[in-house]
Amino acid sequence: MELTKGANLTLGTTTGDHAIGSLLLGLDWESGDLECDVCALVCGPDRKVLDDDHFLYWDNTVSPQRTVFLRSATEDQADAQDRAQVLVNVAELPEQVDRILVVLATVVDGGKFDVLKTVRLRVLDLQDGRGVADFSTGQAFSNETCVIVGELYRNKGDWKLRAVGQGYQSGLAGLGSEYGVNITD
Repeated sequence: MELTKGANLTLGTTTGDHAIGSLLLGLDWESGDLECDVCALVCGPDRKVLDDDHFLYWDNTVSPQRTVFLRSATEDQADAQDRAQVLVNVAELPEQVDRILVVLATVVDGGKFDVLKTVRLRVLDLQDGRGVADFSTGQAFSNETCVIVGELYRNKGDWKLRAVGQGYQSGLAGLGSEYGVNITD
């Protein structure tokens, strides 16, 4: 299913006949020479990161409970469909996990997303390899240095996916401040 910015998709519960188990959230982007990195913020019901170990980035790629993993394609995987992936074992997430934000940020001082042509998020059900959703931001950024691409969240017992596409001019540090993690540029 193709999602538009702001759209929500109900994925289901972690119990019952049609329970969701594990998901792959794959990201690809066109940024020219601008170097970017993917992060994941594992948050509680207060919309804050559970603790600093639940902020996943290139140097911290696994949540403490080993239910959320971050991986990036290597140079020898240039033909890979995704430049980075967030793998989520939804069925095993601790109760205190309420949402997971998937973020793309520039790692270049002074770098801006005005050169970012598009960011694409695809979601696969890892139980059967079925494509669940796709979202593309298009060329929607200028002075931003990071963007929340998508959000996996719990709502009234169901897990949902939101296509976000919200940029931050204050960068990863500003985003981190809003979500309760100290990120220094």
